[in-house]
Amino acid sequence: MDKQIQKLKSYQALYLGKTEQFLIDRLGKPLRFSDSDIWFYRFRRKIIFQDEVTFFIRNGKVEDITITEYVSGIAVRNIFYFPKNNRPYQISDMLKKTEHQFP
Repeated sequence: MDKQIQKLKSYQALYLGKTEQFLIDRLGKPLRFSDSDIWFYRFRRKIIFQDEVTFFIRNGKVEDITITEYVSGIAVRNIFYFPKNNRPYQISDMLKKTEHQFP
């Protein structure tokens, strides 16, 4: 399985269905430009690599999660999950403008 999909699955296992307070307790306050329904967190992996994890919140609980990967501040890849799709995981490469779907 692709590393990016594994990363998204681990976030889903930890945070899907959890409350806003659980997120704050585990990750701290979201970034300033977050709003009441969409919370953003940034995590550095190495010096030039960074992940932005987006939590979509409905009725006080995490309903969906996406990850955007950055290299030197440039967004290069989005990782999504579409549960009603026959291939639910999708990686969108923003530089090559390609999409890959995974079962």
